[in-house]
Amino acid sequence: MKRCLLAIFLGLFSMAAFANTSLFDFSQDFQGKSACFILFNLNQDKLVTKYNPSRCEERIDNGKTSGNEQLNFLKTSMTDKLKDNMYLETSSNGWKLYGETGGNNSQQNTHHNLEEGWFIGFIQKDEQKYIFVLNFSDLQTPNTTENAGDRAKQIIKTILARLNLF
Repeated sequence: MKRCLLAIFLGLFSMAAFANTSLFDFSQDFQGKSACFILFNLNQDKLVTKYNPSRCEERIDNGKTSGNEQLNFLKTSMTDKLKDNMYLETSSNGWKLYGETGGNNSQQNTHHNLEEGWFIGFIQKDEQKYIFVLNFSDLQTPNTTENAGDRAKQIIKTILARLNLF
């Protein structure tokens, strides 16, 4: 009985540690942007977090696809061929990063150098797999010359590192 209670306590404690709200405060990550961010645990078939759900419903990149549609595509398309084509790097703690970036000038804001960027993909360490989706539109002129797709990738790496997933 004591072992069972201890196991339950430890399980709740570890879940509470991962659910720390400061880990999921993305306001700094998306400052000056309208953004969608989704993190999905593929092993548990469970949503970990979704930032700005209404944005995740919007079709971006000239109306091609929404964040939710990108998540569903990745959930059903995880093949070795896809993995080979999307591999980018391995973190120092063993997480493999797979993904594709993209971006363009926002049509209605091209005269202000505002861009839309996205980065979709997944991370894997041993048998653990998480899918991520990020897209954003600049609301103010960025203070960098880096393209929007590369900025999206850097945001993902920052968030995943904060969550100990990269």
